[in-house]
Amino acid sequence: MNSMNHYAYGSILEWMFRHAAGINTTDAAPGLRRIVFEPLLKWELRFVSASYDSPCGLYRCAWHLTDPAHVELEVEVPFGGSAQLRLPLAPASVMDDGTNPLFSNIQDGNCLLSAGTYKVCYELTEPL
Repeated sequence: MNSMNHYAYGSILEWMFRHAAGINTTDAAPGLRRIVFEPLLKWELRFVSASYDSPCGLYRCAWHLTDPAHVELEVEVPFGGSAQLRLPLAPASVMDDGTNPLFSNIQDGNCLLSAGTYKVCYELTEPL
């Protein structure tokens, strides 16, 4: 017996990785050598943690809404990979923190990341 539900389950998982966790591929770098992290924060979810085991290594993104106005975000980039992080609902002032390695390379409001684990906590520009 064949099931016709495989695509339906796959599309749900794609939404969870691509939107909820924000782990996106980019056409400019095939083989997942570079990805874009752009999580979609939703108060109804409050917490998301996902990892993707690519040919380059393990990419991971996790976020937690501690309350409707604050988020804790953590991303991991594998050795040999790179990523671009778009912080959702982040004020521009959060990127002025020179002590956080997440903000060592910023281009057009996006954090350009090499291999490593990065964490940030900030107050959202608008509450969820």
